[in-house]
Amino acid sequence: MFPSVRDHFTLLSSRVLHNWGIHHGDGMTVEAE
Repeated sequence: MFPSVRDHFTLLSSRVLHNWGIHHGDGMTVEAE
C-alpha cells in the first residue's frame, strides 16, 4: 500500500467510526437509561 492511500483510508475509517460511534453511542445510552 502507498503511504498516501493508507493515510487516506485511516482518516476515512476513523471519521466513519467516529460518526457511527456518536449516533449509535447516543442511542445505546438512551436505551440504557
